[in-house]
Amino acid sequence: DRAAGMSAALRFDGRVVVITGAGGGLGSGYAREIAARGGAVVVNDLDGGGVVAEQIAAAGGIALANGDTVADPAGCEAIVAATLDKFGRIDAVIANAGNMRLGDFENTSDEDLDALLTVHLKGSFHLARAAWPELPEHSLSALCDARGLSDSVQSMLPGRRWNDAIYDAVAWLVL
Repeated sequence: DRAAGMSAALRFDGRVVVITGAGGGLGSGYAREIAARGGAVVVNDLDGGGVVAEQIAAAGGIALANGDTVADPAGCEAIVAATLDKFGRIDAVIANAGNMRLGDFENTSDEDLDALLTVHLKGSFHLARAAWPELPEHSLSALCDARGLSDSVQSMLPGRRWNDAIYDAVAWLVL
């Protein structure tokens, strides 16, 4: 089938991809798959990303664990600096870090909303801005907010709460 052939042909040999929120969930899946396809990955997560980076290395891939935060510009600049120190380049950034704050509308605080906006919106912006000068010819295709697509599908599922919709809206703002 054509789609399977295209997927099998997709390779990342010689490419370096920074993936935030890659210590678990979808982010770790992105990191493992890109590494399996020949790419070097930066496994960024607040927990340091070490477990996933070790798993990738054990499978023969190339990974750098990174625990810097996307919640402020200095953390994003540190992610970029660590990537350049190790690999000398950045070819793509996948913004996947997140901090869901579940709850009902009447119980959601300003602090919860600020925390969500800081990581999801500002974090993606600050990391893209820090990485921008290093990306190949400043290609928009090299920047991806991974949360937007998966969350837009999930937002159609029954039982989602109001702040799930805010999370989705923030993800699409970044896109």
